[in-house]
Amino acid sequence: MEFAPPVWISKLVCYKFKINDTTINFKKVFTYATDVGSQQQTPDVNDDGFSETCKNICDEFLKAYTKWFPGRGDIRMTNLKHNWSFDISPDLKDGVEYEFIWKPTAFFFGGATTEIHWSLIDSSGINKLEDAEIGELPCSSDTPSLYIALETRRNYRKRVRQARLKAALAELKATKMAEEYYRRYEAMDESADSDLDETDNSEGSDDSGSG
Repeated sequence: MEFAPPVWISKLVCYKFKINDTTINFKKVFTYATDVGSQQQTPDVNDDGFSETCKNICDEFLKAYTKWFPGRGDIRMTNLKHNWSFDISPDLKDGVEYEFIWKPTAFFFGGATTEIHWSLIDSSGINKLEDAEIGELPCSSDTPSLYIALETRRNYRKRVRQARLKAALAELKATKMAEEYYRRYEAMDESADSDLDETDNSEGSDDSGSG
């Protein structure tokens, strides 16, 4: 995580540390409901995963903080606040499951202020993409990634169908082999019974002749 040099914000009585580069993001998965509002789109600050993400950001910030200020700052997670910025405006549909990716863009620190600013950088409908057809996908800069995601799901479903077909064919083959075995065994059994009957008849004839 790379922080820009601090900028003093007089009206907030704190420094702003812009985050120039980071690999730390947070994914929020939710099913959109029109009557709930925008709070469902932002991370739950009490979520353990989100708290762990914030702790990692604070640890990275304190490492950078010592470059510009002597000593070590103290960050109390209980005082940590968040600011959410919707830089993109996704077209949300009721009942569709979405994945939002939030990226930290700045850290405000000083006095009574400890605040992370977040920006929504990506959003995608999960089950909406699952049901889409290639011919119906919108043409945009995101289209190649949508094609890849869709083809990945289709290839997975194809492999599942092939596995089920192989299992069905194997079961059918086993059934046919069993039927063939029983047919041959039954024929052999009938032949053996016939031989026994002929033997019994022959012995009966011999006995009657000798009498």
